[in-house]
Amino acid sequence: MPGLDIIVVGATGFVGFSVVHWAMYTSRINHIIVLTRRPMPTHVTNSAKVTVIIHQDFSDWPLYLLGLLGTAHACIWALGGHAYTFGSLDDAREATMDFPQIAAQEFAQAARPYLPHGRPFIFVYVSIRSAEWDDSKRLHYLKNTRRLKVSQISHISDSTLTSTLSASL
Repeated sequence: MPGLDIIVVGATGFVGFSVVHWAMYTSRINHIIVLTRRPMPTHVTNSAKVTVIIHQDFSDWPLYLLGLLGTAHACIWALGGHAYTFGSLDDAREATMDFPQIAAQEFAQAARPYLPHGRPFIFVYVSIRSAEWDDSKRLHYLKNTRRLKVSQISHISDSTLTSTLSASL
């Protein structure tokens, strides 16, 4: 079985870096495209299996960049963090909800010509461990973060994104 080409977003964080490291040493992955705002360590950038692309604006996906990403089969989106680490709750919402939704749509569209017939583009959204589904439940810690992460998962599953991805593939 041939390996996959993947995109990893959020590779300088704990989870994203672990994904990149694992992917570098497994035969299941052929190539890793790392989208990051900051430089990666030398052992990552020197790997023949890795292409690092510095990209500052995760709300904007220019055609030249989508052309570089188009051959990927999947994206692991590990960008985010606790809501309190952002300038405001709106900034946190943008990073955890808007950016991944825009990227999933753009990446799936760019990959469509390269995917075997009937094979979907895979978009994995990495969430916080303690995300809470019950809005009525009183939360004692990381309330905004835990609700935002669930809101994003619900938004992707319930929105037109699911039908857009299905229709475009």
